[in-house]
Amino acid sequence: APLARSEAVSSAGPFSGMICWLPVYWGGCAMTVAISVVRLSANGGWRLYAGPGARHDFRLMLATGFLLALTQIPYGIGAYYLGPLGTSVGFAVNMVFSLMAANLVGIASGEWRGASPEMVKTLSAGLALLLLAVVLLAAGNGS
Repeated sequence: APLARSEAVSSAGPFSGMICWLPVYWGGCAMTVAISVVRLSANGGWRLYAGPGARHDFRLMLATGFLLALTQIPYGIGAYYLGPLGTSVGFAVNMVFSLMAANLVGIASGEWRGASPEMVKTLSAGLALLLLAVVLLAAGNGS
């Protein structure tokens, strides 16, 4: 892509990946807002944003978006240092750790409190499998 080969991006070092993703995020943001406006207008959902708890939910939404944006910093730096396979391996690792973190927060917050022992075993096995995948990706990228 022309942006990835530009002088400004190549001199940005470990932050170069983040610069390349900016147009993607802005495009995704624009489409998400547009689709949300159309759907909220079509089904009258705007009134829900004035109901009880809406302010709290709006703050949570802003915090979630901000934290999601922050996760791109270690991903971008890691992808840079991983070399040619950095974007693919780095993205896989980023997704695995995002899933693991979300599930661990769910466990810590009590979200899984009422789950059956079988479901907890399935979750544990899935998280272990994800961790094994990261180890294998790291080992494969190191050779």
